[in-house]
Amino acid sequence: MINGIPVNDMENGAVYWSNWAGLGDVTSAMQVQRGLGASKVAVPSIGGTINVITKSTDAQIGGNVAMSTGNDGYQKYGATLSTGLMDNGFAATVSAAKISGNGYVDGTEFEGINYFIIFQNK
Repeated sequence: MINGIPVNDMENGAVYWSNWAGLGDVTSAMQVQRGLGASKVAVPSIGGTINVITKSTDAQIGGNVAMSTGNDGYQKYGATLSTGLMDNGFAATVSAAKISGNGYVDGTEFEGINYFIIFQNK
């Protein structure tokens, strides 16, 4: 689930993590609940949930710019900007990033653009 909303396949329960490549950039917390099972370890259990809690609007005005680089042509550029809580009770946070790389194995090149926008009005 993301903010309590299910995002997996309704028929077989598979989660398509490839659709959520930028989710780590905006994750505030992650809740994992183990499913039904007789053992105290999670592997033989049935069911369970993962709930990813995304960032909320920042109370203070500001932002940041980030750049990452790594092996195999990995590059990531991103920026976040927040209006902070304004006098009219409105707040907004916008985050965007571009990621690309050659991949470790031939034919596994990747490129993606991620964005996240959240508004709040009290």
